[in-house]
Amino acid sequence: MAAAASVQCSNSKLIVWALVLVILSVMSMLVGVVKDAYWPMAVCASMSVLLFLLLFVVVFTKTARAEGGTVNDMEIEKECHCVWAGCKFGELDTSTPAGLVFNLVSVKTDLSDVENTSNVTWTALTTVNRTLSGSISYQKACACCLEDFDADTDVAVLPCGHVSHEKCIARWVLRSAKEASCPSCRAPFDHVAETILAI
Repeated sequence: MAAAASVQCSNSKLIVWALVLVILSVMSMLVGVVKDAYWPMAVCASMSVLLFLLLFVVVFTKTARAEGGTVNDMEIEKECHCVWAGCKFGELDTSTPAGLVFNLVSVKTDLSDVENTSNVTWTALTTVNRTLSGSISYQKACACCLEDFDADTDVAVLPCGHVSHEKCIARWVLRSAKEASCPSCRAPFDHVAETILAI
């Protein structure tokens, strides 16, 4: 929207300049007619044609860039799929590894402002047949933000057993250059072929 408004403003300025050029050309031609000098008229006509062509090229280029920017704005959303078990931190004491339900999670964000936590969303798409590869790590702080967990904090238990805030691990996934990996042990927790087959 901002890009389109900027282009409209620029186009209105170009229209004003075009009108100024038209007025100057007409005045020059009138002077040529009054003084019976036809070469100024030819020069003015040639200059007017060249300037109008230049204005057309500038307007066309700016409009094309604006349309390209609009397409890019539609493509600045990033989406990743990974696997974790969501629960409250206080429930981990009573949860057994068999009681954890792992989900295929879709994590999305608007890349125009990846630092904004509110732009990161995650949705559990379906349960998957995954189990813990080790025991649950009962650390008191999130490995991503280093803040202590509260009993009612929403956490993500990764297949490796490490625990993080759900919002932190969602942001971590989107910042990862390649596969999603645990911030503590680097074990991957993105979806794999076996996970897709289990859906």
